[in-house]
Amino acid sequence: MKNFIKFVLVELEKKSRYIDIELALAKRIHDAGYEPTTPQIHIFNYAVDLPMESVPQPGDYFTVHPNFADPDFTISAKCGDCVRIDKNGKVERLNKPQLV
Repeated sequence: MKNFIKFVLVELEKKSRYIDIELALAKRIHDAGYEPTTPQIHIFNYAVDLPMESVPQPGDYFTVHPNFADPDFTISAKCGDCVRIDKNGKVERLNKPQLV
């Protein structure tokens, strides 16, 4: 789990488009032997939809929410962190959970 969240944080700071981050994370989840189950980044600035063709802008905030299941979808995991892009374009984690 921690590697999935760290991957997204790095991609956000690279100024990757939201769609590219979403698709790359889903591929990483799949390549790790799991299946992505729901949108991995969502609830953008209180809206449900992300501006998928855009890159993160200062003031953007949203949930990074890696969700995955085993290949037959009998067991799944879901956890996340709220993040914001600060005025310098850096990712600020708002929840700061302990990742193990």
